[in-house]
Amino acid sequence: MDTEYVQRVGALVLGVVTLCVTFTRAYIRKHTRCEDNSRLDGKTVLITGASSGIGRAVAVECVSRGARVVLACRDVTKTMFVMATIRRAVPGADIHFLLLDLASLDSVRACADAFIGRFGQLNVLVNNAAYLGPKRTTSDGFDYTFQVNFLGYFLLTSLLCRALAPKPSRPLRVVNMASHSYADGRLEDLEDLSEDSPRGTSRPYQQYRTYAASKLAVVMYTAQLALRQGPSVIAVAVHPGAVHTSLLRHYSGAVGRALRVAAAILFRTPEAGAQSVVHCVVVSDHVLRPWTGAYFTDCCPQPVAPPARDRAAAERLWLRCSALCRLPDK
Repeated sequence: MDTEYVQRVGALVLGVVTLCVTFTRAYIRKHTRCEDNSRLDGKTVLITGASSGIGRAVAVECVSRGARVVLACRDVTKTMFVMATIRRAVPGADIHFLLLDLASLDSVRACADAFIGRFGQLNVLVNNAAYLGPKRTTSDGFDYTFQVNFLGYFLLTSLLCRALAPKPSRPLRVVNMASHSYADGRLEDLEDLSEDSPRGTSRPYQQYRTYAASKLAVVMYTAQLALRQGPSVIAVAVHPGAVHTSLLRHYSGAVGRALRVAAAILFRTPEAGAQSVVHCVVVSDHVLRPWTGAYFTDCCPQPVAPPARDRAAAERLWLRCSALCRLPDK
């Protein structure tokens, strides 16, 4: 075969691949910036999982706008480094640390107690921490993905709502990190929600399916929280887009390796992914209140997929999680 011909074909293929990657990257990274420049002076924002990725980017935005920001994380050393970095970038930053391991319900309770004791007021709660990876079991005996991505949120939010007793005139804003993967989720894939079947007897564990189911639970819970709390709480779920963060570091197998490569090349930066979250944190109550319970992406509310519209299932989810957390139903 002619060497020059091979070189030309190779160059053509490389050019096509490069063009496809460039357009795909541009499409995925296209995002809407938060256009609201409101300040957050005098407000307290609690962010879970804020030692890296989107949580860290949201923390920087909130501190820059004058908020008192509390980072609730499990890695003390990493969080202290992040706080020092933010203080250098934002002189006078009002930023604090609380220990929180969502894989331990005792840690969640201790964090809620510590927050109430130290700060006494909360304007915005950003439930951001997440896990995607192989099957693990928490110290409480639950699936790790289910507890970190959802049950821990549920308990922390419930404890803070009960203790702080928000009012319509001073509502608590809850921003829950969701994902477009929720549309692929089924609550049946969360075996801890079953009251009848023994754990471990369901179908073989699938990392993505469990993650998607946990995010479906987040979206359904957000709507149920808004319904139950009424005007005292403004709750929204946010899809940040495909973002290059550390979330994929535990995703095992060839799929995980491929996704990590794709994420590094194609996905949004954490700062870009944080824009919809920041929007839902900073816009005024009268702008966001009509959308309480909604699902946001690119700074706009979006219709939810059919699985998330099942209000009876959302009610059962709430009651089951209240029982798992040993909370009285209110």
